[in-house]
Amino acid sequence: MKKARNGSKKMLPPENPSKKTGFTSANRIDELLGINKKIQEVSPANVETLDLHGYTLDDAKIELDNFLNFVDSSVDEVHVVHGYHSGNAIKNYLKHDFRHKRVKKNLHSVNQGITILMLKK
Repeated sequence: MKKARNGSKKMLPPENPSKKTGFTSANRIDELLGINKKIQEVSPANVETLDLHGYTLDDAKIELDNFLNFVDSSVDEVHVVHGYHSGNAIKNYLKHDFRHKRVKKNLHSVNQGITILMLKK
């Protein structure tokens, strides 16, 4: 077993070591440590967006409920765009009072005008 080239003390098993040096290749070490993974290996979440700009709170509740009832089951998350400059009624509703049978978790985005709803499978 050889030390990782990044200086960590984690010992790595040699796989197909070089015949000349007996060391594991740098590519194999990167593979074992998870360095330089291709982006394509990670499957992106299936995301839908619902824009509620300009809706009153009552209209937004109806629209959101209908959207979640009929959204495809392959959708993993819904990004609800509600804005935050001209009132926070929809944002506060989503944060404090909103419940739906398909929603697993409410996440608050870095963008204050978007709430992310993680859906159950």
